[in-house]
Amino acid sequence: ECVMKAVYIANDEMKEQITAASIAKRVNMSRSYFSQCFKEIIGVNFSEHLRHKRIEKAKEYLLYTNKTILWIAENVGYMDEKYFSRTFREQTGLLPSEYRLKNVTGREMSEN
Repeated sequence: ECVMKAVYIANDEMKEQITAASIAKRVNMSRSYFSQCFKEIIGVNFSEHLRHKRIEKAKEYLLYTNKTILWIAENVGYMDEKYFSRTFREQTGLLPSEYRLKNVTGREMSEN
């Protein structure tokens, strides 16, 4: 139950600078026990889960808005646009701008 609450908090507040330690405290668990339970239940550690959720949300913003890369980075919890772009490329193989261009072009072609 505490881990599911933590997942909800992480999804809801991904824009904020959240850590496993801060979430563990909010769900009344020690940091180490929280990390152990989180990995057992979710299958990955908290920071991996959060990074994955942030990148998925960034993909949505890239595809369905015209917001800038900086705005997207900040709204998924990255205060440094360059770090966000590097992390995005590590996860997807593309820079955010390339991802947007590739997928928008693909959508336009399929609509014709």
